[in-house]
Parts: sequence; C-alpha cells; structure tokens
Amino acid sequence: IEVIPDPQVQAALRHVTPIAVDVTKTGAPQQALLKQLGVIGPPTLIFLSPDHSEAQGTRLIGGVTAPKLTTSLSEIAQ
Repeated sequence: IEVIPDPQVQAALRHVTPIAVDVTKTGAPQQALLKQLGVIGPPTLIFLSPDHSEAQGTRLIGGVTAPKLTTSLSEIAQ
C-alpha cells in the first residue's frame, strides 16, 4: 500500500499487528478464506478489535488513502 510511509499512518500503525494474507493464488484454501471473511477479492483490509472480532465500519476495499486508513485504525484503537 503506497500510503504506509505517511507519518500519520505510521503513527496509527504503532498500535496494531499487521497480518497479510496472499490470495493471489486461487486454490481451494484461498477461496474458503475469502468466503469465510466475506471478501469479494483483493485488495481488502479487515481490521480486528482487541477481542479479535471485525471492527464494524472499518473494512476498506479497493484503493486506500492515508485519511481512510488512519480513520479505520483509530476506530480499532478505541
């Protein structure tokens, strides 16, 4: 993601543990994961709250801007 170097994004990322899943190979395991998470396709960012549930209203699909990303990250920090 090209917005990662942004200083505000970097500050917001200090409080999260990123997990990346490569679903570019479309085998059965990848398709099962996409279905389980309700993801139509990449790129999709899903943000989990400290209790490991998806933080409502924070999912980002497609192109991401620094303000959108920092907003989602701030929602899970609360």
